[in-house]
Amino acid sequence: MRNSHGFSLFEILITLIIISILAGLCLPLYSQHLATERRLEAKIALEKLAAALESYYTVHNTYHGATLEQLGFSVFIAKNSYQLSITALTDNTFSLTATPLTSQAQQDPLCGTLLLNAIGGKSITGSGQISDCWE
Repeated sequence: MRNSHGFSLFEILITLIIISILAGLCLPLYSQHLATERRLEAKIALEKLAAALESYYTVHNTYHGATLEQLGFSVFIAKNSYQLSITALTDNTFSLTATPLTSQAQQDPLCGTLLLNAIGGKSITGSGQISDCWE
């Protein structure tokens, strides 16, 4: 009877193959989860910015003149995956966008840019459903 004190090369190779298969299945799911999480962060930032603009309007009786910096918001949000901007600003209305950057744009093409306006209207530039992107 042979007394072995370790793993054979065959056992190590089988283990590596199993780990590779599991990683190959899980990595795309994890990447999609991260993209969804970053989109959620962008939506929250847009809604917070809209609330800050409403506060600005209460004080100044206009939206005109408000800036991201003045309202305390960074241009890059969600771990630098989105660029936040105020795209249209008048006395009585505003339009906000969160534009996906780099890998976020590649991983989330169905939603694309998230848009929010002064009356709470939500839209997207991607080909997906608004309800899926603004859930």
